[in-house]
Amino acid sequence: MSETDLLFTTDDAAPARAESLARPWTILIVDDDPEVHAATRLALLDTRFQDRPLAFVSAFSAAEARARLPTLRDVAIILLDVVMETDDAGLALVRFIREELNWQATRIILRTGQPGSAPEHDVILQYDINDYKAKTELTQTRLFTTVVVALRGYRHLINLETSRAGLRQVICAASSLHRTRSLDLFAEGVLLQLTAILDTQAHSILCTHRRHNGSVTVLTGSGRFAGLSTNPDDLDMEVRERLTATLALRRHVFGAEYITLYLPTPGDREVIVYIESGRPLTELDISLLELFGHNISIGYDNLKMWQQLEDANLLLERRVAERTLLLTESEADLRRFKSAVEHSSASILITDVHGVITYANQAVLETSRYGLDELLGNRASLFKSGAMPDQLFSVLWDQIRSGKSWRGELLNRRKDGTLYWEAVTISPVANATGTITNFVAVKEEISERKRLEEELRRLATTDPLTGTLNRRSFFERSSSDDFRRQHQGNAAVMMFDVDHFKSINDTFGHAAGDAVLAAIAAICRATLREEDSVARLGGEEFACLLPGVTPTQARLTAERLRTAVAEHAIVLADGRQIAVTISVGLALFTQGDDTLGTVLNRADGALYLAKKHGRNCVRQN
Repeated sequence: MSETDLLFTTDDAAPARAESLARPWTILIVDDDPEVHAATRLALLDTRFQDRPLAFVSAFSAAEARARLPTLRDVAIILLDVVMETDDAGLALVRFIREELNWQATRIILRTGQPGSAPEHDVILQYDINDYKAKTELTQTRLFTTVVVALRGYRHLINLETSRAGLRQVICAASSLHRTRSLDLFAEGVLLQLTAILDTQAHSILCTHRRHNGSVTVLTGSGRFAGLSTNPDDLDMEVRERLTATLALRRHVFGAEYITLYLPTPGDREVIVYIESGRPLTELDISLLELFGHNISIGYDNLKMWQQLEDANLLLERRVAERTLLLTESEADLRRFKSAVEHSSASILITDVHGVITYANQAVLETSRYGLDELLGNRASLFKSGAMPDQLFSVLWDQIRSGKSWRGELLNRRKDGTLYWEAVTISPVANATGTITNFVAVKEEISERKRLEEELRRLATTDPLTGTLNRRSFFERSSSDDFRRQHQGNAAVMMFDVDHFKSINDTFGHAAGDAVLAAIAAICRATLREEDSVARLGGEEFACLLPGVTPTQARLTAERLRTAVAEHAIVLADGRQIAVTISVGLALFTQGDDTLGTVLNRADGALYLAKKHGRNCVRQN
């Protein structure tokens, strides 16, 4: 068929072909004209992308599509008619897909035989679609081009999400080294990252090998190797031979459709990653794998060292408790162990059964900044900051008095009033008759670790440019049970964005646009209440949750914010000033609202009305 032959006028039957073994790309056709379905299948019959065929699913109305969509998985493209049961049936289905199913990666291509019923300019602006075509302009070649471009975009989005999942696994392993499964999470994250790098569903294994005793351990596997035991004998002979050859050569081995990475670590271990890619590897694939492999070996060795350090710390705590008992019974033992305890980097504190301090080593003095004469004879509660709940200390005392050790984290106060965090293990010491005579506390300052944890929490919940909540944190805060119980029916949501923001970026540059967004966030913090939650949802769009307000109060708040922005001149780094305005959409919570998304949709509609009526105004829905 030539490019001038209209696709939707053909009646040829599609030739039969063998089912491909490759996983197909799923394309959903939603149109009330059966001929459109037949013509589309015929035109794309032999199309393959990335060596994968196409698989078609048909729905002959928007209602049928709405019912079938939740049962489908990995739908790459939806070819969607606009006018079906109603003039806007296709457009309503777009909102259902994006907002209720939350399918953001699926590419939606609108096809219409009546362009006038849904003008392209309005549809592109108001609906989250990826292309808009009139059926009369879709030749076979143009349909092929449109579908391949959409598949490429879908593939890129899926690859990005796969890469993020791998990074989350690796970051999770790095931030949870104290957990026994942190090494497993690191290994799983490595294989996920390899899948993303190769852009294919690879079959892979991650193994470790000790240089001295020759033992090989399988840490994890993916694809056909998923769920394997740690014993390499469970692998088939060909894979075992490839692993053995790599260890003997002590270098990477590249096969036609497989690669074995040899990754020596600074310790006495070797890491081997075996990957069956299912396709020939390019030079870029190999370069990326070698670069990534270097990071794997360093990360693995660090994880092993952390685990050894954790084991050593637990062993140290146990030995200190045991040796402290000997200190109270023997002067000879006291002289032998005193030097080790005194010079330990860990803070070691001994009290009697009433909590009165009888011993503190040098690390305690350096950390707390008290002198030894100020501590001896005082109770250990001297370090209390008042920020920890009394219940915690009740549990602590009950536990150690019962003969058990207590472990936890305490926020303490130094002599100069500054606060610091400590990881604390308190163990009871008993005499020969089993009577508890003392308590030994082994402490390590972890203020920096706590600060990093707090910084990670902040980065996970706030927008880095404006300092407001990010989209995820905003939805989590407003969906809590406490919020629903206390504020539903007595709260409001504002959505607002910057008028003519694109013009600001085009005229003054993106740095100026960033300055405008940061200034508006500062105005929000100065204008709104402490209990109000402000979030940047994306681009120049913000949302604000107003708990515990009446309709009148919500309206006054929206007007006050709009006025504050309009009256504020934003000064750029080069001294120029920009006057900006915002359009505000307001919606109130009602008893029938199940989620924040429902109210936010109404606020979004009100924002659309505000822009439609000239901008720099407030509209309520």
